[in-house]
Amino acid sequence: MKPINVLLVVALALVSSIGAQQGGLFPLSVIHFNDLHARYNQVNLEGFTCIGQERCQGGYPRQVSVVRQIQAAAENSIYVNAGGSFKGTLWYTVHRWEVVASMLNVLPADAMTLGRFDFFHGLEGLNPFMAASETPVVLTNVDNSGEPSFVNFERSVVVERSGRRIGILGVIRPDVDAVGRPGNLTFTDPIEAVRTESARLAEDGVDIVVVISYYGHNNERRMARNCGPYVDVIVGASSNTILYNGNNTDFPLEVEGEYPTVEFQPDGRRVLVVQAGSYGRMVGNLTVYFDEDGEVEQWEGNPVFLDTNVPEDPAVMTALLPYREEVETLGNRTVAVAEVDMSRQDCVTGECVIGSLITDSMVRAFFPVYNGIALQNRGGIRGDLQAGTVTYKQLFEVLPFENQLFSLLLRGDHLMTVLEESVRSATVSNGTVQAWDLLQVSGLRATFRITNPPGRRLVSLEVLCQQCTGAVYEPINPFREYRVAMASFLVEGGDRYEIIAREGMDLEEGPVDLDAFEAHVERMSPLRDVEAGRIRFVF
Repeated sequence: MKPINVLLVVALALVSSIGAQQGGLFPLSVIHFNDLHARYNQVNLEGFTCIGQERCQGGYPRQVSVVRQIQAAAENSIYVNAGGSFKGTLWYTVHRWEVVASMLNVLPADAMTLGRFDFFHGLEGLNPFMAASETPVVLTNVDNSGEPSFVNFERSVVVERSGRRIGILGVIRPDVDAVGRPGNLTFTDPIEAVRTESARLAEDGVDIVVVISYYGHNNERRMARNCGPYVDVIVGASSNTILYNGNNTDFPLEVEGEYPTVEFQPDGRRVLVVQAGSYGRMVGNLTVYFDEDGEVEQWEGNPVFLDTNVPEDPAVMTALLPYREEVETLGNRTVAVAEVDMSRQDCVTGECVIGSLITDSMVRAFFPVYNGIALQNRGGIRGDLQAGTVTYKQLFEVLPFENQLFSLLLRGDHLMTVLEESVRSATVSNGTVQAWDLLQVSGLRATFRITNPPGRRLVSLEVLCQQCTGAVYEPINPFREYRVAMASFLVEGGDRYEIIAREGMDLEEGPVDLDAFEAHVERMSPLRDVEAGRIRFVF
């Protein structure tokens, strides 16, 4: 991998800005990041804990270092955080909002918005952060009339650079309650909120508008096409999208599109959409050149990958010291030994070892009273386990959301519907299945024919007999009630499994998923690859 010369990137930005001003255009450098999720240490290429001989890079200290360099070189710049600052590492689990506020306050941004997981611990876990934040929190599409305590935010902010007024809006995707606890807050349509607020700013003489958006790249592209005539740049988040220009051999991450993505409104007006991946691996650096009416004329830039040649900011490293010992003591504790690698990517193509390990831990958590079946959604598995020593920190990265486990009764026909739904969007190419919504299971053997139309793909479902000696599976009885363990996310109908929330009965509360996982992994060490035939595809 060819490292990116940060100083060269900054120098070129400065030269371009000078040239643009001489040509009568106003240059604005938009420096941005998103979905940091408390990555205050170095990470591997995927954004998780570095293990063994893996090369470490990224992390918030390097991010701040690059931002300072770009700010120093650019005559006009804004620095924005597009949300997703909370949750994801032990730094947050141990120290909650306090460590997030402390880190972000080392170098306050001009504006930030919030992500869904920033609401994970409710308003009681968010309000103190917002009060302590030295960065203005901007939420254009939030109605707080039902939550009078939620007050430390703005609909928009206006900053001035070289006599030009720049409006910054912030939106969050409306389905916050799928993963967070927003209380009685109401989240309005982001696009309509942006149209309304940007028009109001235009009436006040603001002719450059930047939206920071926790809405996902595809939605942000749609917003760009439909947000009205005043928005110029949308800085995105939520989908962890990696955009980049040029030779990909210079960039070690899988690129999903050009930086920026250029969208056209019906009248041909251009709106630029950017995003900077996730997990503290890069900093977005887009320079936009505006005419005297605030219209986009030119642009250039690329994300800066935070390789090892980027120094870690000493102020951030110092600010971390009071929090570090407790985090490292907990995280470095050895729990087990793994004899095989366990990748969450395998969970897309079928049964995966890490998914089986998680679902088995759920069944074990309710043993012996509520032993039986367990389900785990793929999106809830956030990290991998590699062969070798398994630490608590690695387990946490696999299940970082700390969801409560529940056991509930679900009738056989409803369970069949749930499994059918898990492959509705699945595709097959060259004999390989891609099933992004596939549920991992314990106590079941499911056979799918993906070439059948959606709704008719589950061709066989067997259930582990609880009264039999040995591993005996029997056909599911559509009219019998089965006890099924799962995390609260699925219990509440997450990932569009509304049937579970609607039909599930007689809930029994269990431990937190991470606690159950830790206990099971410790008991099963050394961890091996066991092919159980739980999920099978036929063609």
